[in-house]
Amino acid sequence: EELIQEGENGLTFETGDSRSLKQKLQWCVENKEGVIDMGKKTTRSLIGLSQKDYVEKLRGLYVL
Repeated sequence: EELIQEGENGLTFETGDSRSLKQKLQWCVENKEGVIDMGKKTTRSLIGLSQKDYVEKLRGLYVL
């Protein structure tokens, strides 16, 4: 399970894809309320998750 759910609690883009990054940043500029809502959802999704648990979860998802 990914920590970031696209459009729900954050936005993602492929590493090195500057066009995608630009589109995501432009969306953020044009949708400030959406950014605030995603921030709230991000905060809720991290409740009860310690820094150690968070790092371990990331390692499990992204480190081979």
